[in-house]
Amino acid sequence: MRNIFLAFTVFAIVGCNKSLDPISYLACEQDYQKADKIYVMTDTDKDFVMVQFGNAFMAEWELFDIVYSNVSTSDYLFKFNYEFTAKQKEYPDAEIVYKGYWDAEVDRYLLTLKIDGKRSSIVEYEGELKETPGETYQDILQCKKMDVNI
Repeated sequence: MRNIFLAFTVFAIVGCNKSLDPISYLACEQDYQKADKIYVMTDTDKDFVMVQFGNAFMAEWELFDIVYSNVSTSDYLFKFNYEFTAKQKEYPDAEIVYKGYWDAEVDRYLLTLKIDGKRSSIVEYEGELKETPGETYQDILQCKKMDVNI
């Protein structure tokens, strides 16, 4: 009986320790903004990440100056910094621009996107661009694997 229990235990440990596919596509949502997801694609083989905001955000904002840095990966954990600048499409000539900084972590087993972020504004004042002190925030988004079979 003990040998059977030992065999089942070894089988369970080996079966649960299965490697993940190096490429993952996740749709992540915030509790307070379920209608507008954040999409994340990670590739652990190439240390590559891409973030795409949902349709509602993209309809309102134009993104530019997107930078990914400090990318590090393991089989299940993907860490990176993400920086972007955005301008509201409704006010294309406005002198105020939104700046976002993320210290982000994707856990591919727990299916979460953890963000330690900072929001600030860049304002043109007397001919010079000034960045206002930013607001810091933390968020943990629940993610679901996306079916990418087309």
